[in-house]
Amino acid sequence: MADKSYKRNIIIAAGIIVLIILANIVGSLRQTASEQQLIESVFPPGQYSLHKENDNKWVIYDNNRDKPGFLYAGEGRGYNGMVGVLTHTDTTGNILGLELASHSETPSYIDRIINSGLLTQAGNINIREFAYDEPLDAVSGATITSNAIVIAVRHSYLDSEGLPREPFSGIVFGLNELFVILIMAAGASLAYIRPRKLQKTITWMLVVFTLVWLGFMNNQMLTLTRIAAILSGYLPDVTRELYLYLLLGGSIILILIFRRNVYCHSVCPFGSAQELLARVKPARSFKPSWYRKWKWVQWSAALLILLTAIAMNNPGLAQYAVFGVFFQFTGSTILFMILFVTIVLSLFIRRPWCRFACPIDGVFAYVRAFTGFSGASRQACKIKPDGTKSRKSCFI
Repeated sequence: MADKSYKRNIIIAAGIIVLIILANIVGSLRQTASEQQLIESVFPPGQYSLHKENDNKWVIYDNNRDKPGFLYAGEGRGYNGMVGVLTHTDTTGNILGLELASHSETPSYIDRIINSGLLTQAGNINIREFAYDEPLDAVSGATITSNAIVIAVRHSYLDSEGLPREPFSGIVFGLNELFVILIMAAGASLAYIRPRKLQKTITWMLVVFTLVWLGFMNNQMLTLTRIAAILSGYLPDVTRELYLYLLLGGSIILILIFRRNVYCHSVCPFGSAQELLARVKPARSFKPSWYRKWKWVQWSAALLILLTAIAMNNPGLAQYAVFGVFFQFTGSTILFMILFVTIVLSLFIRRPWCRFACPIDGVFAYVRAFTGFSGASRQACKIKPDGTKSRKSCFI
């Protein structure tokens, strides 16, 4: 039975790798708009005349008033990919307007940027002030995207003037990174902590801490959009998001070593929120007869959406989780409705989102396909998050 399961896992793992490679090939073959097309979509030729000065700078004329100015094009590292920004200035460098030329960010983040007025706040700021400073404040709830816009303006000016970019600041290991390591370590050791009273105490400490710190204070969690971006070849800035590498890398390593999904069981802040809601009623565990079959539907949906986002070169398409709606109060109407249903169900059923809908559960289920049913990994697989033994092995 173990050999049969192992062979099945090898087939699943190989199939996933092939599908991801094919999705990336499709994505690379998709026609991407040229820089000139992006510029003309924002500044139509019928209204403006542009004369290229160098790779990042154009002289621009308003055909209606024949007012000269400059147009700078640059990119900054965003949440799901590079953010392209066009900066329109007068001849003295005062900014007349910022325009987003291209991005693959989650729509709710872009909406938050636009609604905050960040793009209009740049008006009358001289582009030279962006050279080695950040004259615009980051937008709460969209910090990475708003920083990407500032960096895009900065790079467009520095590159056009032949000036050096800011030097590499180096990797900074701070409190965020330390807390991620401690949380992961605590979650991995929960199943082995005795006595049970101490285990429960640490469990609830993790629930509260991850909910407040990871969720509401820092909005640091794993999402399908980030995973789609990484699998598309877009690696987040290690100087700003080292914690993400630790969070994702640590979760994968723990699965490969112990065959346990530590992140979903003990680290995910939305899982912690559901645990607290479950104490209100209290809620009960719900595993109907069709639960095992449904998990395959859940996991298949996550894989299909992930592959679609990669093939379309748009990681933002992978957003269907309710994390952003819950912790940042931003998202589509449909996501707010799903969140409402999830909150209500959480009062009666323990972790309904985790059990029946979460895409991250699906991603880590496929990671488990890279391990075998043998030795310590098989034994660890039979240990539930609460430390008790399971009668059944993990699904994959």
